[in-house]
Amino acid sequence: MLARISEKNILVQQAGKKFRELYFIREGAVGIYDANGKGPYVILPKYSFFGDYQVLFELKSVYNYKTYVKYDRLKSPTENENETSTTVFMCIDKKVFTNLCELYPKTANNLRFRGLERREAVLEQFSVSNKFKVNMMSAKAGPESSLGKLFKMGTKK
Repeated sequence: MLARISEKNILVQQAGKKFRELYFIREGAVGIYDANGKGPYVILPKYSFFGDYQVLFELKSVYNYKTYVKYDRLKSPTENENETSTTVFMCIDKKVFTNLCELYPKTANNLRFRGLERREAVLEQFSVSNKFKVNMMSAKAGPESSLGKLFKMGTKK
């Protein structure tokens, strides 16, 4: 694992680009913004992770991921914005992660399924915010649903 330290408001992952690493947030937070930079629509707090399903399914990022201030729900947005903080990540290289998935296929399938559930949760959050329209995937995990087709695609050799 590699440690990465970023100041606030630093673009970690750009929309339209593929993830090169899986990110675990050790300190700070990350905001998820739309491709135009509006948001954040979702804030990933300390101990969250991202990049998993994008790496597993070789997807380009649909969103921009930026370091966010140390988020405190009890403070106003203005008070939070004035915080000075850094975000600390622990990162796993894409190749290392995919090699581990090949060594442990049952765990890899579980990670794929859980990753798709997480992806759907983020899509729902964007949809609920009504900031822009999102083509929602079916909630069903059957083989003919969007979720099932994407899962099947990720398990191909």
